[in-house]
Amino acid sequence: MREIYLVRHAETMPDPERPPASWQLTEAGRTVAASLKGLLPELVFSSPEAKAMQTARQLTHLQVTAVEEFREHRAEKVAWISSDDFAISVERYFSDRENRVWGDSHAETAARFRAGLSQIASQLDGATQCTVVSHGRILCSFLGNLSGTSGYDLWKLLTMPTVIKLAVADETMRIEAISYFH
Repeated sequence: MREIYLVRHAETMPDPERPPASWQLTEAGRTVAASLKGLLPELVFSSPEAKAMQTARQLTHLQVTAVEEFREHRAEKVAWISSDDFAISVERYFSDRENRVWGDSHAETAARFRAGLSQIASQLDGATQCTVVSHGRILCSFLGNLSGTSGYDLWKLLTMPTVIKLAVADETMRIEAISYFH
């Protein structure tokens, strides 16, 4: 059996002048991410987005491998919206599995994340544990699909970062634990 630790990136500094994929971690985010070093497997795969890569680099002294399938959404240009509008958009995204709120539908995002997990499984070379750093919506899309829910209730609980431990045996995956950090 393998263990995969899914990590939502640490706290970011939203910047309305830049696309979300290029947002940076806050100082507090870097500190919290660094506090997890040594608690998680140091074989780390990450979304190529800046906030995820910065989180991942705090977790290990090894090289971090970027995996395109772990990116939040493929939409590069996202207009700045208020936090209230963002919350409404997230709820809409999770309520309709086929609605393309940010370029990919909920169903496509979950399938893409699972494909990324299959891709890294072939790179583990006998390792039984690894860490994957990604984003809230894609993680909850995948985990919702895995648990037969929309994933929205989990998304509402997420902190930056959150760590979810998955047990993996062949193609069977199950959530073993969720840890919230501030």
